[in-house]
Amino acid sequence: MINIIQELYHQNRDANTTEEMKKLLFKNFVKIAKAILPYDKEQLILNIVIGFGNDDYYKNNITKNKIDEHKILCIRYMRILAEGFGKENAEKYLLPQLISFSCEKNDEIKKELLFTLPNICEIISFEFFSNKIYDILKRIST
Repeated sequence: MINIIQELYHQNRDANTTEEMKKLLFKNFVKIAKAILPYDKEQLILNIVIGFGNDDYYKNNITKNKIDEHKILCIRYMRILAEGFGKENAEKYLLPQLISFSCEKNDEIKKELLFTLPNICEIISFEFFSNKIYDILKRIST
């Protein structure tokens, strides 16, 4: 199922996907991901989510607006699935990705970061909270 949803995202990258279709893909991915995460030893879901925000993966295939849209999607997935990824993955993979997004000029990406930070803060250690989250907030504010 995850592969089918992922393929639908990729299939529609050049077409004008309706908002309703985007919402359905998002909801279904989240439902399936939440069911898989407790058993996901190969970190398939984590790799898919991080991949949505990877510039290099999409650079030659879609426009800048679509890349930003995928980054926002990546951040939303992180927010909703953060607890399922766990503390170690949040500190090792999610925070570095969020830090890289904090350098973006797009205000919508910055807004999504602000919505996501509380969910990440709930699961990371105080050390990461005091160092990394402060850096993200500082970058967003400038």
